Amino acid sequence: RLARVELVEPRESCELGELVNRFISTASVKESTRKKYRSSSKHLLEYFGDKRDIRTITPGEATDWHNWMLTGRNRRNLAKATAAKSVKHAKQFMGYAIDKRLLEADPFAKLSGSCNANRSRDYFVTRSEAYRILDVCPDDEWKLLVALARFGGLRTPSEPLGLRVQDINWETSRFLVHAPKTAHHADGGKRWVPIFPELRPFLLAVYEQLEPGSEYLISRYRSTDVNLGTQLARIIKRAGLTPWPKLWQNMRATRQTELLDENYPLQAVTYWIGNSGKIAMQHYLQVTEAHFQKAVQNPVQTVHDTSDPHTTDNDTVFTQVVAVSGVGNNEHEKGTRRQKPAKCLKWPRRDSNPHSGEGNGF
Repeated sequence: RLARVELVEPRESCELGELVNRFISTASVKESTRKKYRSSSKHLLEYFGDKRDIRTITPGEATDWHNWMLTGRNRRNLAKATAAKSVKHAKQFMGYAIDKRLLEADPFAKLSGSCNANRSRDYFVTRSEAYRILDVCPDDEWKLLVALARFGGLRTPSEPLGLRVQDINWETSRFLVHAPKTAHHADGGKRWVPIFPELRPFLLAVYEQLEPGSEYLISRYRSTDVNLGTQLARIIKRAGLTPWPKLWQNMRATRQTELLDENYPLQAVTYWIGNSGKIAMQHYLQVTEAHFQKAVQNPVQTVHDTSDPHTTDNDTVFTQVVAVSGVGNNEHEKGTRRQKPAKCLKWPRRDSNPHSGEGNGF
C-alpha cells in the first residue's frame, strides 16, 4: 500500500524459477540435501511455472497446488510424505524471499509440511533371517555391512562407509560412528556404539584382513556408482527370502526395537542408534508378534508385591484377577451368574509410609 502511494520503494519482482535457483545455489547444506531441494522444486515449478511472479501466488493457489500433488497430477500422484516434503521446502523458498525483502507473506504458511509416518512399510528382520542373509553374502565386507545395520543399528550405507580403522577401540569394546546426516549438530554427528557380541565376529573378520595403512574398514564398495540397496535385494533373494520395504532402515529399526526389548535404557539406546525418543516412536520402534505373544501368556495374573522391604505379615496381600472375555454384556450370557468382586479382608492399621512416624490409620 505504501509503495502504491510512493511512500516507500516498491518490492523487487522475482520469478519463482529464479528464486528457487538462488536459494539452492546459496544454501549452506550437504549435496544430498541440495538434491532434495531440486526434486521438490520440480513439483512447484511444474504447477506454477518458472516465470510466475512469487508476489502473485495466493494462499488459495497454494492449497490447490497441494491437492494437485496428491490427486491431480497427469502423471503418477505423489505419496503424502513426498508432498509434505515439497510443502516444507516451498516454505523454505518463501522464507528466503521474505528475508530478502522480495515478499511480504508466505502463501504456503497454512499448509502442513509434516506427515504421519507410513508404518505399513515397517518390517521386523528376525535374527534367523539376518543370519540366512549373512550366510550368502559374497564376502566379509558385505557381511559387515549387513551386521552393522542389523546388529549395530547404523544408517547404511553412509555410516559404515565412514567407519575408519582408528575408530575401533578394542580395549573398551566400542567404535566411533561419524554420521553425515547429523554432522551439523553440536556433537558433530559423532557417537560411540558398543561392539555387541553379535557384531564382533564380523567386525574382527574384516579388521584382520586389512592391508597396512588402510584408512577405512569398508574399501570395496565405496563407489557412488554402486547401489548397495539393489545388491542387498539380490542377496536377500539368494537367501530364499522376499525383500522387504526400506531394506536398510528396517534392519536399523529392528535393532532399536530389539535393544529396548532387552531392557537397555532409552537414553542409551537412542544415543547408540543416533536419534531421539520422539523420532524412535514415530519412525523406528515396532510392535512385533513377540509382543502380542508375551501379552497373552497369562490370562489370569496374581500380583504379590513383596518388593517393599517394609511389608509384613500384617499387611494385606491383594490378588488382581484379569476379566475373562465373554462374561458380561453378551446376549447369550444373560443367564450366566455374575462373579462378585473380591472383598478386601483387612486394611493395615498403620500408615503405609514407614518413615512418617506413628500411623494415623484409615
